[in-house]
Amino acid sequence: MPHRLTLLTARERQVLRLVAAGLPSSAIAGELMLSVHTVRVHRVNLLRKLQVRNSAEMMLILHAAEARARNDADDLLPNARRR
Repeated sequence: MPHRLTLLTARERQVLRLVAAGLPSSAIAGELMLSVHTVRVHRVNLLRKLQVRNSAEMMLILHAAEARARNDADDLLPNARRR
């Protein structure tokens, strides 16, 4: 099964990153030039697509994916550069 983050639209990924940064819907709306209602719709879609119950669980999925990406990048480094 593909990673759940691959199911997200580009806009949903933007909203997710701002949610993970701790911004409320009103601040996300201002940052992305959207209505608060639209941000709330994106948040509901994120919960459904990521199969989570709240923003904290969304953040865990994002941080885990970022950690995996860092580890994958480390695997590409030559052995001499690893610690």
